[in-house]
Amino acid sequence: MKKTPILIILTLLFAIDCNAQSLKELLQQCNNASRQTASAYYESEIEMTINQKTRKFTQKVSFKRGKIKNRLAMFNLEQQYASQTFLKQVYDQKTFTHIDTEASVAEQYEQEDKDIFLQKIDFTTLHPYLITDKPFNIKDKTKTISLLADTMTGDKVCKRFCIVSNPDKKQQLFETYIIDTTTFYPLAKQTMLITTYDSTHADTVKNNITFTKFTPDVAFPINRFQLSKDETPGNIKYMSYSALKKQWEKQEIEQSTFAYGKTAETFSIQNYNGETLNTRQMYDKVLLVAFYYNNCPPCMDMLDDLERLYHNYKDKGLEIIAINPIDKEQSNFELRRFAELKKLSFNLCSAKRRTIEESYLVYSYPTIFIIDKKGKICFSHQGYNALFNSEVEKILKRKL
Repeated sequence: MKKTPILIILTLLFAIDCNAQSLKELLQQCNNASRQTASAYYESEIEMTINQKTRKFTQKVSFKRGKIKNRLAMFNLEQQYASQTFLKQVYDQKTFTHIDTEASVAEQYEQEDKDIFLQKIDFTTLHPYLITDKPFNIKDKTKTISLLADTMTGDKVCKRFCIVSNPDKKQQLFETYIIDTTTFYPLAKQTMLITTYDSTHADTVKNNITFTKFTPDVAFPINRFQLSKDETPGNIKYMSYSALKKQWEKQEIEQSTFAYGKTAETFSIQNYNGETLNTRQMYDKVLLVAFYYNNCPPCMDMLDDLERLYHNYKDKGLEIIAINPIDKEQSNFELRRFAELKKLSFNLCSAKRRTIEESYLVYSYPTIFIIDKKGKICFSHQGYNALFNSEVEKILKRKL
């Protein structure tokens, strides 16, 4: 009778050892399959849940590995909601291009801006074989890997394993993979990232991903990774981040000589609805005054960005007055029609005289001024590039 507990313990140890051995073999076979996949095309069905809000989208990816390990030589990604493309990302050995088709803006980053374009790729939604030739590292002591019970996918019996890791002290990441044991390709991936802020507050992000149409070793023509004119908006800006930053800083140097901290000139003006706007009565708000004219492409891009900023911050106390001092013959009806076509909801005004423009020392377009709640100018900028939205938003967040 005394031998029974010993036999039970030995049986359990043997079972655990077999389980560990089968997990090790499975991971090695997956890594071997990854190393042998030099190129591939696949599509994904992704369901993302962030704090009980769920959205679904599809992802189409083409990739071809370079000679250097852990680097993507070619990478072409497209994401869609309800068959409508909202972004494209293209990466080769020299540049990365991120295109927001909704915003009609594209930014191209060079190798010097590697960290920036890496931040723009959501690696949790990509097939693990795209990222590295050894996605499941058995020797990685920072991760705990466990073999789970088999599962059925269609008519296939598939293996499952879970990887638990801690990206930082506040976060815990759970990744569950479903593996086709005939090809050792992941068929699906489930992730859950828990970010704990304190004992009462935590954010949870869940991704359920099904990889479909995974076709390895596809011969891609080089032009598949180049953007043709019909794939991109007409007014995109192709510049690296560092080049955009240099251009933005140069624009600031060449702008209006109005000093920061100076009390802004107050004025009254009518918008396209005939309503009189008096800036003296807006000291409880943060006021953004913009100067533009119709035949100015950068001005048109600026107005689109201002609409996005107004939509996000109007409830927090942002007011925008955009003044056109050049097209003096424009009637209120024409101005209202212009706002409808561009889908602008903030105040558009046509100045019959250039007194406001002159009092603000404006001599180039577009030019903007941000006036704080004390009526003082806290920011001004002349010119436009793809950093406009993010740079102006930084100021608004501090002042609202």
